[in-house]
Amino acid sequence: MSRSHGYRCFLEPDAWTGDRAELDADESTHLARVLRAEIGDEVTLFDGCGTDAPARIVAMDGKLAILEIGDRQEAPPPATTLELVQGLPRRATMDLIVQKATELGVARIAPLLVERTVSRIPVSQRLERSKRWRRIAIESAKQCGNARVPEILPVATLNEWAGQPPGDRRIVLASLAANAPPLANVLENIREAAPPAVALIIGPEGDFSADEMEQFRSVGAMECSYGDQVLRSDTAALYGLSILHHTLSEG
Repeated sequence: MSRSHGYRCFLEPDAWTGDRAELDADESTHLARVLRAEIGDEVTLFDGCGTDAPARIVAMDGKLAILEIGDRQEAPPPATTLELVQGLPRRATMDLIVQKATELGVARIAPLLVERTVSRIPVSQRLERSKRWRRIAIESAKQCGNARVPEILPVATLNEWAGQPPGDRRIVLASLAANAPPLANVLENIREAAPPAVALIIGPEGDFSADEMEQFRSVGAMECSYGDQVLRSDTAALYGLSILHHTLSEG
């Protein structure tokens, strides 16, 4: 008799072929040794791009799990995608931001090396760090039921990020400037414009420098204030994302 425990397993999009799938070593080991799943148990597969499907375990050992896939379902894409442009904070803080941003439905995370970044990442380690953030995002999506895993862009400098075409999106810049308009004003602008994408820019510990703030303004970023309190980088990111996610979900 099959059992359903609500387990969710990630399967890369290019592995969805036919009516059977083989999980990779990490997913198979987690399913067998951590979740204690057995042959015949039912799970949900998802590809991180909006596709999921019920599946049943038909073969398994400690390093290999083969599943029989049921009917696929496609989650509709959001009307407006949400992106986080994050000035890199300390490593553990960035890990937390990636985890929680995934829960809040962010489609893309762009890590920026800026003047006041404390934890510098050598070029030789940037690919591995991006892979780590993707693993965190996948685990977060598994836990919260999100059908999509955010794209983790390569670590870039502000010049590299600003040099990319902005596309048809609104850019929101969290600011500590005394004359920055309140966030409510920016939200009203977004509601009226109904853009296909919104990017939220958050500074690292110590925030952005004056020159960096000016560079963001030069690419059309709309400054906004969160109020009188100075929030930590992770709190600022999650506060802004939560409000934007709610605003965009209102339609």
